[in-house]
Amino acid sequence: MIFAVAGNDKELVAAIRAGSTAERLCRLRQAVIWVAKDRGYSFHKIARALNRDHSTVMHAHRIAKTLRDRDPAFVAACEGLMV
Repeated sequence: MIFAVAGNDKELVAAIRAGSTAERLCRLRQAVIWVAKDRGYSFHKIARALNRDHSTVMHAHRIAKTLRDRDPAFVAACEGLMV
């Protein structure tokens, strides 16, 4: 799913997995986390893929849930990944 977001851009994949707190990258990560969890992946597996702690992924998932309730652009981004 990271590659679905980043395409073949290895630098963007690295940036998504890195520790950046830039809003754009955080939103991308949150979309990936939402879709991965929706597909049945555990928080632990998602965390390993994103180079994060599982509790950080759980927090990001809670934020993603809020964003899905309030931000149509975020919903569209998540749905684009679900294809």
